[in-house]
This record gives sequence, structure tokens and C-alpha cells, in this order.
Amino acid sequence: MIDGSIRFAQDADGSTLDGMAVIGGGTALGTTFGIYVQAADVTVANSVLAGATEGGYAPGRGIITGTGDGAGLTVTGNGIGGWATGVYANPGSDATISGNVFVGNVGVSSDGPDVAAINGNAFIGQFFEHIGIGVLPGTGDVDLSGVISGNSFEDALPFFEEMEPIEVQNEPVATKDPEEREVNEVSIYALGSGTDRTLVGTEAQDVFFGNAGDETIAGLEGDDLIAAGAGDDTVIVSGFAAGGRHHLRRGCRQCDRDHRGRRR
Repeated sequence: MIDGSIRFAQDADGSTLDGMAVIGGGTALGTTFGIYVQAADVTVANSVLAGATEGGYAPGRGIITGTGDGAGLTVTGNGIGGWATGVYANPGSDATISGNVFVGNVGVSSDGPDVAAINGNAFIGQFFEHIGIGVLPGTGDVDLSGVISGNSFEDALPFFEEMEPIEVQNEPVATKDPEEREVNEVSIYALGSGTDRTLVGTEAQDVFFGNAGDETIAGLEGDDLIAAGAGDDTVIVSGFAAGGRHHLRRGCRQCDRDHRGRRR
């Protein structure tokens, strides 16, 4: 067991952490983390990464990559809990995140997004969202349908009702009974302003947050929510699986033309 943190520096390419427990984390390079990855082709497997160990979550990330670093990162078979974010893949990391169990505030976040795969994970009882994807300005079209798949999502843990309110990064965090918990499965944020692009979601319940550009958004499966931005946006409903629904909040040409009276 390691009481603290681990850093894979840029000269540690090809390193593997297997079957370890990393507890509590540490602070360096201006951030708090359990594991900081700057090297390429690092594998973190079959390990336990715990930020807070008595419920709730601690500041910082279980695993974080440096911006422009962490190419080829593999995170598999781990239990990751008690962090503000379980895995945070910064731009430049084409991480593969599979077969893990996440408990905390946010399970996985990826900006870019450059992550190669988020599949086969179990996301349990996140406070905020299970998966958060930040689409950076200038990224262009993004299709997440082949990137995020085969995950399971559970909104509540039984111990939530027994927890006391906690503070994270000086902000109060309220706890709720399990039956009151409902968080986004996949949040997709179109960051910046004025970018025209196509965003394709996942098989899960997606929540899209648009920007001021003209965007085409396809939610695919799941009970999706689309909060479009200020641009002239189009929602593709023909690609939804049977039983899927879309909920729109602003500026949908498709709804205006074909679904008058059904706009929500």
C-alpha cells in the first residue's frame, strides 16, 4: 500500500502499476492526485485508488494525465473511488479506460476529447456525473458512439443516506438519500464559442451542452437531453433507437420544422 501518490515522469515510458493500493493522494505540479501520468504507454491495473475512505470524496483526481502527455495510457481492472474525478484525461492522452469500478463525484473526464475508449466500466453513485466529455474549441466533428460503450450506471449507493455533509475545495456538498439521486450518465460540453460542428453521442443517456456555433447533434440511444446554444442548431432524431427520446432546450431547426407542438 502507498499512502500518498505516484508520478510517472516523462522518462518512465512503458511503466506498469499492478495490484497496488494508493490511498489519500498527494499534491504536486499544482494539482492533487493519486497517480500523475506524464510518460507514454503506462498501465494501471488491478489496483485500488482511494481518495476519501469513509464516504464522500476528496479534492483531486485518482489518475490525471499532463496536458499533451499520457499517450497510450491503459487503466483497467481497478477500483477507483473517493476523488473529485476518478480519471481525468487531458488533451493528448488517447487513454483506454476499461473494466474499472468508479465511485465518487465524477467517474471519468476527458478534454479534447482524445480518449480512445471508455468501455465496460461500472459507474456507481457519482455525486455530479458519471462521464464528462469536454469538446475543445477547434476540435471539429466528434463521434463518441464508438468510444463510450458497454458501461453500467447506478445513481445511488446505500451509504449516502448515512453520510454527513462534507466540504470539497471549500464548497459545501450536500448529500441526499439514494432515491433522490439522479446524475447524468454522459455529459458532453461544447466548449468555447462560435464553433460549427457535428456531435454524435453514445448508447447511454447523454446530456449535450451546446455553444454559440451552428451545431448538428445526434443523441442516438438513451433518454437524452440537448441544451443547445445560441446558434442555428439541428437535432438528428432519425438516428435514435426505438424507444429513445430527445429533449431540446434551444434553437432546434428539426423540431421547429417537423415536431411543432412536441418541443420541450
